[in-house]
Amino acid sequence: MAPPNEPVITSLTKPTSLENVFHLSDSKLSVKGVPLLSQIPHNVSFTPFSSKPHSSDVDAPPSLLNRVLAASHKGGFLGFSQSEPSDRLMNSLGSFTDRNFLSIFRFKTWWSTQWVGTSGSDLQMETQWVLLHVPELNSYVIIIPIIEASFRSALHPGSDSHIMICAESGSTQVKASSFNSIAYVHLSENPYNLFREAYSALRVHLNTFKLLEEKNPPSIVDKFGWCTWDAFYLSVEPVGVFHGLKDFAEIGGVSPRFVIIDDGWQSINYDDADDPYEDAKNLILGGQQMTARLHRFEECDKFKSYKRGLILGPNAPPFDPNKPKALISKGIELERLVKNRDKAVKSGSSDLAEIEARIKLVEKEIDDLLGGGDQNMKKNKSECGEKAEECGLKAFTRDLRTKFKGLDDIYVWHALCGAWGGVRPGATHLKSKIIPCKLSPGLDGTMPDLAVVKLVEGSIGLVHPYQANDFYESMHSYLAKSGVTGAKIDVIHCLEYVSDEYGGRVELAKAYYDGLTNSIVKNFNGSGIIASMQQCNDFFFLGTKQVSMARVGDDFWFQDPYGDPMGVFWLQGVHMIHCSYNSLWMGQIIQPDWDMFQSDHVCAKFHAGSRAICGSQVYVSDSVGFHDFDLIKSLVFPDGTVPRCIHFPLPTRDCLFKNPLFDHKTLLKIWNLNKFGGVIGAFNCQGAGWDPKEHTFRGFPECYKAVEGSVHVSEVEWDQKDETVHMGNAEEYAVYHNQAKKLHLMTPKSEPIRFTLQPSTFELFSFVAVTKLSGRNNIKFAPIGITNMFNNVGTIQELEYVEIGAKVKVKGGGNFLAYSNESPKKFQLNGVDVPFEWLPDGKLTVNLPWIQEDGGFYVKGFPLLTQVPHNVSFTPFSSKSHSSDDAPPSLLNRVLAASHRGGFLGFSHSEPSDRLMNSLGSFTDRNFLSIFRFKTWWSTQWVGTSGSDLQMETQWVLLHVPELNSYVVIIPIIEASFRSALHPGSDGHIMICAESGSTKVKASSFDAIAYIHFSENPYTLMKEAFSALRVHLNTFKLLEEKNLPSLVDKFGWCTWDAFYLTVQPIGIWHGLKDFADAGVSPRFLIIDDGWQSINLDGGDPKEDAKNLILCGDQMNARLHRLDECGKFRRYKSGQFLGPNPPPFDPNNAKLLIGKGIELEHLNRDKEAAKNTQTSELGLIESKIQTVKGEIDVLFGGAEQIEKKDCGSSCSCKEEEEYGMKAFTKDLRTKFKGLDNIYVWHALCGAWGGVRPGATHLNSKLVPCKLSPGLDGTMHDLAVVRIVEGSIGLVHPDHASDFYDSMHSYLAQSGVTGVKVDVIHCLEYVSDEYGGRVELAKAYYDGLTNSMAKNFNGSGLIASMQQCNDFFFLGTKQVSMGRAGDDFWFQDPNGDPMGVFWLQGVHMIHCSYNSLWMSQMILPDWDMFQSNHVCAKFHAASRAICGGPIYLSDHVGSHDFDLIKKLVFPDGTIPKCIHFLLPTRDCLFKNPLFDHKTVLKIWNLNKYGGVIGTFNCQGAGWDPKEHRLRGYPECYKPINGSVHVNEVEWDQNDKTAPMGEAEEYVVYLNQAQELALMNPNSEPIEFTIQPSSFELYSFVPITKVGGTGSIKFAPIGLTNMLNNGGVIQEVEYVEGVAMLKVKGDGQFLAYSSEPPKKFQVNGSDVDFEWLSNGKLMVNLLWIQEDHGVSDLAIFF
Repeated sequence: MAPPNEPVITSLTKPTSLENVFHLSDSKLSVKGVPLLSQIPHNVSFTPFSSKPHSSDVDAPPSLLNRVLAASHKGGFLGFSQSEPSDRLMNSLGSFTDRNFLSIFRFKTWWSTQWVGTSGSDLQMETQWVLLHVPELNSYVIIIPIIEASFRSALHPGSDSHIMICAESGSTQVKASSFNSIAYVHLSENPYNLFREAYSALRVHLNTFKLLEEKNPPSIVDKFGWCTWDAFYLSVEPVGVFHGLKDFAEIGGVSPRFVIIDDGWQSINYDDADDPYEDAKNLILGGQQMTARLHRFEECDKFKSYKRGLILGPNAPPFDPNKPKALISKGIELERLVKNRDKAVKSGSSDLAEIEARIKLVEKEIDDLLGGGDQNMKKNKSECGEKAEECGLKAFTRDLRTKFKGLDDIYVWHALCGAWGGVRPGATHLKSKIIPCKLSPGLDGTMPDLAVVKLVEGSIGLVHPYQANDFYESMHSYLAKSGVTGAKIDVIHCLEYVSDEYGGRVELAKAYYDGLTNSIVKNFNGSGIIASMQQCNDFFFLGTKQVSMARVGDDFWFQDPYGDPMGVFWLQGVHMIHCSYNSLWMGQIIQPDWDMFQSDHVCAKFHAGSRAICGSQVYVSDSVGFHDFDLIKSLVFPDGTVPRCIHFPLPTRDCLFKNPLFDHKTLLKIWNLNKFGGVIGAFNCQGAGWDPKEHTFRGFPECYKAVEGSVHVSEVEWDQKDETVHMGNAEEYAVYHNQAKKLHLMTPKSEPIRFTLQPSTFELFSFVAVTKLSGRNNIKFAPIGITNMFNNVGTIQELEYVEIGAKVKVKGGGNFLAYSNESPKKFQLNGVDVPFEWLPDGKLTVNLPWIQEDGGFYVKGFPLLTQVPHNVSFTPFSSKSHSSDDAPPSLLNRVLAASHRGGFLGFSHSEPSDRLMNSLGSFTDRNFLSIFRFKTWWSTQWVGTSGSDLQMETQWVLLHVPELNSYVVIIPIIEASFRSALHPGSDGHIMICAESGSTKVKASSFDAIAYIHFSENPYTLMKEAFSALRVHLNTFKLLEEKNLPSLVDKFGWCTWDAFYLTVQPIGIWHGLKDFADAGVSPRFLIIDDGWQSINLDGGDPKEDAKNLILCGDQMNARLHRLDECGKFRRYKSGQFLGPNPPPFDPNNAKLLIGKGIELEHLNRDKEAAKNTQTSELGLIESKIQTVKGEIDVLFGGAEQIEKKDCGSSCSCKEEEEYGMKAFTKDLRTKFKGLDNIYVWHALCGAWGGVRPGATHLNSKLVPCKLSPGLDGTMHDLAVVRIVEGSIGLVHPDHASDFYDSMHSYLAQSGVTGVKVDVIHCLEYVSDEYGGRVELAKAYYDGLTNSMAKNFNGSGLIASMQQCNDFFFLGTKQVSMGRAGDDFWFQDPNGDPMGVFWLQGVHMIHCSYNSLWMSQMILPDWDMFQSNHVCAKFHAASRAICGGPIYLSDHVGSHDFDLIKKLVFPDGTIPKCIHFLLPTRDCLFKNPLFDHKTVLKIWNLNKYGGVIGTFNCQGAGWDPKEHRLRGYPECYKPINGSVHVNEVEWDQNDKTAPMGEAEEYVVYLNQAQELALMNPNSEPIEFTIQPSSFELYSFVPITKVGGTGSIKFAPIGLTNMLNNGGVIQEVEYVEGVAMLKVKGDGQFLAYSSEPPKKFQVNGSDVDFEWLSNGKLMVNLLWIQEDHGVSDLAIFF
């Protein structure tokens, strides 16, 4: 027995029972009797493998030795002898013709690729091996030139079909004349086994390398990474690297697990440097560094000057991602100029001086781009001093790992010889020498290569080979101590250039590779190396004892460096061919590395398809800020690992002898294996390839076209892995097309799948064996994996079949797909039943959330919610079927385009219930904005930082994700018969409550009870999210799909605050007359509550209730008939049209209201006295009687007038000249512009519904039951009264009849629309009607049908409707609704300051509610009173609200000056073209009581933007008291700022171009000031008093005039609050600004110079121009032109 650790000499001899398959005789080499090579020279020998002694170290595994022994009869060695020794010998091995071959040849010194042909003469120079097809034996033979002694060999083409072998030592001092094993030949029936057997034999024979199976791959092998090369080239620096990683982590949510800092970090300089210890400056492009050498082993100054902690603080240095691109662009320009200079020198061109000047200019531009960094570098370097721990590479890597927790590995680049030009002599402790480069004649056939030219030009500073160990140890030990875990070693195959005086290329390589091997073991865990530029047999046979990963292709080239514009496409296919075919041999020895690519490249998806199945790590070289994260996420899990195949991809058999690059017909097909299935990638790489005449790769554009192909399960080489052999015996397979999303079945006998691929496109076919479940042979099952990942089957980690079920472990988040011929009984996820979808074609799908160890829900890799319960599910929007069948194509396309940004949350419980509460997870320290219901029917804004800060009945929550500069919205929605809302939970949890509203309707699980969506823009986010829900639910329509009420751009009057329930015809008449007489006639009228026929249950069922005054009096009353009450029914046609209409005392209404308030207070006192049993009860009751008497007297006079006018018989109802119809006709006769008359009614008819038995409708008194979710709402008299009185509910089956009965009568009576109020009461009475959702559907469908029939489809204003039930179920036709609670002129609860603070609260309601409501309805900001103390405050918001403007003034109590700032004389208004929304900086603030935030709301006009600033501080929601109240300490002046950038120009297509303006004019409407601003200007600072405002108009400046030097911008009419809204058209023609302006008053424009003249309606007019740019002219209202003036301003 041999002593320990000594080699074992094993004589491998052929088993006696197996004859050698090769025979050399008669100048022929035959294999099993079939001639392979003929005309073999007599000096060629053949030696069977088994006849040679072979030496193997003890570390060769016995299994390997046994395998080699078993196949030894199939291989042998070729040799030859010549008469004269030489350092380079060429000899024929014989000839072959008409035999297909595949070969690999070196097309550059360091890169190799595929070549096919049929004869020895078709080979290319420097062929590394040739595979011959032997169809006679259904077999294959490989010939591999190898190493013998100090000689290395390659194959070359010979004449007359001969195959030549060249053996060379690389040293003129090392010669030989004969070889007996200079090539190896092997046979196998399986081409893939052939490579494994052949290289296994050579591993044993040579004993100078190890197979991949013997080594550990680097730890990066199954991870995602980023390489800096294409991002920076040589300009790489720490801050850029930091921002690059930050992009992935914070924007993309796919943090790299490794980074490769490529070339550019080393300390290099040129031989002619003034200071041999100074770094070369301003290096940018690959090429510039190729003559430079290392002057020290540590990092260059860019990295050495890095100070620890620089990137960790809140003020990490910024980085301009455009800087590297600018540098690279200048570098390319400089490179071209240098080439042009060289040409000019050679040709003696006169352009030389001009070129030299241009070179200096570009060099200076590069200096300028790099200059700032150099100064900072010097400063930091001087500060670092000797503090190694605090500065340099070690500090940088430590900070990177601190910042990016998952960053496992940091690799750096270096060349095999140190730098491209080696090591500078005398600069280090090592002995290095400048060695001229000498190229072998074998490289004459390679492609021109700048790197080779530069190395030959500069020579290599070679460290003496006896110091190779010291050399690598010096570099690597320093790097390892600095936190570097591996190296990418490049420029490997250069040793052959400089081997002459070092014993030749083999001996020099051995010395260097031994030194490298030793260092890898010591410093980089034995495997931390990626080899590159190494694709020659010297390296593989001598350098891979330890190296286990290497590049199998040339570099990724984003474009052709030689200028072919199509190279951006065809070079990518060429890259795939390199990698696929090189892996046949390299994959035996190293893990194939397919190289990086750029995710935003035009062919990025093409690359990604190959990387997904490459069986190794995936890494990109994206420029900072330029990524396709959606593509990256189809390759990478959120934790930075990849679903890796268990083999490496290889060409299918039918591709081996084909040309997939330019034969017009062949697709590249590559197969690989996953743990539970196989995959074939099909790629159309046609369009380029090797030109053997030009010795270059070039485009073949005639081949760049669609190609047909086929694929079959039998093309998967199942037997190449022990784990998958059994899959090859399956009877049936499920086949999934990853890109086409198709699934079907295939058997081994099926016809192939035919397909066509466009150029530069691909398909990935997964093949999974179908299993028949035991116990039920009729059930077939096959897991496909997560289909949003390109390697979908790679996501399956474990698979087990138990009894009649399948247990699958899957990694990743997204849509899991399996084939199942029958629907499963149930589907469990992490032990919890979840909903699934099964289709008859066998597709079984369920959505899987990505769950970290902490149970987190992630967006782009960032935790949004943590502690997510296991019973919560997530389904991407794109994975669900959606029911929309009537959405416009443009909407569907928009939703589809954004579908990847959204998905659905669900949950499941074990027991069904009608009300289920579940956590969705928790969040803390994250700003949110939410909308919650503070009353049953009204909602408002709330902000906070934790799930526990939410309020009950939250309708949606918007989360700020500053890590991604983005936003996420979570919207509780409707699923089946359940409606949901969000609620606060403990410990930061956000709860969702799903409830049906009926104890008879129960459920236990939901898969789409909430929707979640992501966007960088909060306004776009809301639009996208509700668009997605419109398509998903198909129960509502968006605002953009509907017609608006015709009153939308008009002025109106509502009777509510003017009369409350005392409204009557004479009061309305005088009210309208007030406005008309003042010159501002309303174009619409809303007759609010008080006109209907209602009564109380205790009274005469046919008589109207009497003496109703205030809201509250009528809340127990019900409709007893569907037409108007007696007050209106008695109106007689023409009654008010004469010259003496009845008078009206406006004080009577005010007195009634006053007495009504007094009575209401007394009734409250009475209840309190009863409760306390006070002695004052009698006195209070006495006062009540007195007040009631006073009210009777006040009502009596009006009643006598009505009776007198009507006549005693009062049979007027049947006569056309009486009642509502007569009244509306007279109103229109008197007030010519009155286009619309609306009336009020409650959703259920009246507040108390419809009196049972009083009409033809089936109504029933239904008790009211409030959901526990309303426990957190504010005390509300209306709710108290409705609960007290119940609701007379018309049966939902009669809802259509109900509404049509009311509305058809009203329409016939001249009413054009309705204000439908008290909408959100159905949830109170839904228990016996299938629940709140089903009851709402019935009622809203009836309402919708009636609107379409009676009110032109749009004549409705929805009110008291602010809950998601209504918006998701009731807005198919409704297009306008209230955005805020009522206008309250004072606090009904008695706070005297409420007259002020309630107005700010109203604005907050409207502003924030509009964020969601405006997606479905036009926000209606409600009426107000023009003589209120805060009327101007209200008026300003209504001026820019984008909806109608209407008042509720008492008769005779108006501020017409204020009204005229809002309304044109014709009753129209200057309306904005969008709706008001809060600016971004207000979204997560509290503008009501945080002491500091001004409410800022933006809108758009046709020719400008506007921002309103309002001081609303002083009141708000009290979450403890559950009410709105005053915060008087906040009612004070506050400071703020405003900027043009806060206008969201892109939210309307018409205004989007305005956002690109270089400069704007800003007009302050109240201050009457004008200023200029550009996007980079400082904001305008201001201070604003409480209950005060300012309106800022922003108008883009246009340059006009002949020279374009005059700046002009129209501001509008300064006497209107929305001054910019008056401008209807603007056009610039040859120095003339032509405008159409509606309205009268002072027109203002900005003009940098006075115009030559100013025309109005074609006539010259006087104008005023001031030096500050104000250009003014007065405009008159001309009725014939509808108030529109034509302006022409000449410059």
